[in-house]
This record gives sequence, C-alpha cells and structure tokens, in this order.
Amino acid sequence: MCRAVLLAVVAFGVEARLAGCAELAVSLRAANRNLPNPKRRESVITAEQVVALRAAAHADKRPSSALAYALVYETTMRLWDVILGMQWEDIDANLVMRHVPSKTSTKTGLAITYPLTRAPMVVEELVFAGAIRLEQANGIDRYVLADRPVGPMVVCEGTGRPYLASSFREQWRKDRNAAGVPANVWARDLRASGITEGRASGVSTDDAAKVAGHASTKTTAAVYDRATLEAAERFADARAAYRKLKAAK
Repeated sequence: MCRAVLLAVVAFGVEARLAGCAELAVSLRAANRNLPNPKRRESVITAEQVVALRAAAHADKRPSSALAYALVYETTMRLWDVILGMQWEDIDANLVMRHVPSKTSTKTGLAITYPLTRAPMVVEELVFAGAIRLEQANGIDRYVLADRPVGPMVVCEGTGRPYLASSFREQWRKDRNAAGVPANVWARDLRASGITEGRASGVSTDDAAKVAGHASTKTTAAVYDRATLEAAERFADARAAYRKLKAAK
C-alpha cells in the first residue's frame, strides 16, 4: 500500500510537471522491479464465522457492523465500497443491488449486481433494521423496502455518519476476538471468502468474475445487466445449496 501511494503521488507530480518528479519516477520504477510482491493472502472466513461475527456486533449494539459483514460476504463487494460508498439508492424496488465500485468507476464503469433477496444474511440484517418487510401478493411472499431511505447504508451508531477506517478496524478486532476468529484474519478477507465459498459450491469462474465485478477477460469486460443478474442468481443459489449440504453432514 505504501508503495502504491508513493507511485501515485509521484505520477501526479509528473502530470503536474513538478520539478524533479519525472526523474524520481524513473528511479522508482527501476527500484520497484527489485522489490518483492506482497504474499498472496490465504485466510478464508466461513459462513459460520460470519454468523458469529454478526452476533458479536449485535451483542455490542452495533448492527451497522453486522450489516457490513453480511453485505461484503454475501455480495462480494469490497469492504471500503460497502462502508463508504453503498447507498440506499443502489437498491431497486425488487431489492436488486447495483453499485459501481470506486475501483472501476473511472476505468470500466462495471457495476456489481446482486439480488439481495438471495443473500440470507443481508435479509436478516435488513429485517432487523426495519428496512424491509415481508408482504404477500397473489399468494406469494416477497420482501419489499419498508420505505425509500436515502444516503449511506452503513453508518456508525455513535456518529450517524459513515465509519472512519480506523474506527471500523477497531470494531472488527473486537468482533473478531469475541467470535473466536483467528487474529490473522482481516475484515477485507470477507470478500475473497465469499468468492471462495462460491467457487467451492461449484460456481463457474465466469459467474464469479461477473459477481465480483472483475473485467480481466473479454467475456466479463462488457456485460449486460441481465447477464450479470443471472450470474448473481446462480452464484447465490449455489452458495445457499452448499451451506445446506454442509449443515446436513
């Protein structure tokens, strides 16, 4: 992260034609080739651990943290997009979430799409918050938004505003310890763990890439909303079936 920030600052200096930045950029690129890349993280959080983390947050009267954990794990959104970028306006009347992550907003513009009705942990948190309710229409039960809230979905109970990064990390450590999750597990691992659960349940890499908002192949670089939603539905259904299979063993 420090390396990335430094390179970004110097790149800005080059664009702004600040004295010495072009020469520094050349030196940094040469030095960067000799620096090792960070090791790939291997930590995986299970669905059972996410349930325990959410319970710990609720016990500490912080349903906002529980909602954040559920959103990241179920939808595979990036953590900081959830706690700093997710808005109620990103959810339509059918409880389908469409959000353009900050990382892709200026590049591909690719949106992450997910049917929240197929994200059981998110449904539980939204019901708890009174944000959605169960209605019956033509003999069919379905969840609907209780009203049309606006603004950030995740706000700190103490301030009524989105979390500061340092504050969220502190709350994560508290919940992680209370839930008995190993200390080497990060909140950011929730996203990778959700994708891992999807792959373990038999989801294709193409569907997983669409759901995660990756644009690394031509197949997933330019995708229509319909294709993305169908991929998310298959992804969510496979994960739900996988959890039931594990619980039955």
